[in-house]
Amino acid sequence: MHRNRIPGSLKAAYIFSLMPHAIRAYLMNRFSSREQEKLNDALQHLNTIPLAGRRAILRECISRLEHLRKRREQQLESSLILSMTVIAALVISSFVYAQIVLRTFIIIMALTVGPLTEEIFFRYFLFLQSGRRYGYLLCGLVSSLLFAAVHLPGSFLIFLKYLLCGVLLCGICYFRKSVFPALCAHAIANLTVIIM
Repeated sequence: MHRNRIPGSLKAAYIFSLMPHAIRAYLMNRFSSREQEKLNDALQHLNTIPLAGRRAILRECISRLEHLRKRREQQLESSLILSMTVIAALVISSFVYAQIVLRTFIIIMALTVGPLTEEIFFRYFLFLQSGRRYGYLLCGLVSSLLFAAVHLPGSFLIFLKYLLCGVLLCGICYFRKSVFPALCAHAIANLTVIIM
């Protein structure tokens, strides 16, 4: 028999004939009457085929199963590669997303919460409120020194930079009689540091 000329029902009948009797009986009970009739016809036709023809059917079935196995392996390999690519992309994007969220959080903190808490503590309490009682010059100097120290400068020049910023912010508070302009100046200064 030629390989392409073996009908599927004949292959199915041959595989069915190789199964143990109990499995064949179980499957026959599950088939519809039409399926049983087709299978019985194929089994009768199978009995007329010589041994060489049966071997050809078996070879074709094995060849087909091998082809299906290779195709399944290729599909599995492709799906694993795709899955791993998607997972890697998700992991990388989550790191990028986390960095964006973290950077956004830092920017928001540097422009709002940081200046607000520092201005309330250093300029309002230590400078304006204490300055009324102990003198603005002394309280401005203490406030600016503490402001510079809290920022943990790595060198003396950076300490002087923060000290000068503290003095300037105290001057803004003194002349404007409000913390709000110093708060705005502090937020703008932080924004320029972030941008640069």
